[in-house]
Amino acid sequence: MWRPQPTQETVEEDAEIVNLTRRKLKNLWVKFALYALAIAGIGYMLAKTGDAIASQTQLSETVFGGLFTAISTSLPELVTAVAAVRRNALTLAMSGIIGGNSFDVLLIALSDIAYRQGSIYHALQPRQIFVIALTILMTGILLLGLLRREKYGLVNIGFEGVLVLVLYFGGFSLLFWLP
Repeated sequence: MWRPQPTQETVEEDAEIVNLTRRKLKNLWVKFALYALAIAGIGYMLAKTGDAIASQTQLSETVFGGLFTAISTSLPELVTAVAAVRRNALTLAMSGIIGGNSFDVLLIALSDIAYRQGSIYHALQPRQIFVIALTILMTGILLLGLLRREKYGLVNIGFEGVLVLVLYFGGFSLLFWLP
């Protein structure tokens, strides 16, 4: 069986730090749960507020939800990812982003269960289908980036990052400006 082997780059954990972490683990779990509940409550209020703003400004719900609501609900993920990257916890950062996206897909299935007028997929409008297709395309480009890795690219990011930015802003510009 495979066993981890120490290398020159292996860093030993400080036993005092590990014990300190174990003592505070319960407190950390409680804080985590409270923050998660706060975010859930704020998310509910955000949805109600977003719906009212969309109707008052005559923006389509697809544009408002796909831009403003999505950005505001993704800010905690962004902060978490940036904090993880700054601590050199790249796996945590990427896992949080990918896990969040996977959970969002699960939310569509759960929303379908809650939708009482039939399948929620039949209620989708062409603009919403466009956003889903755009998301699938951007995810595919990110997967290509995993296959063809670049250390440096345009503006010091890989080709996939540039393409995703262009597609995101281009796609939502189309949604915003087209009738």
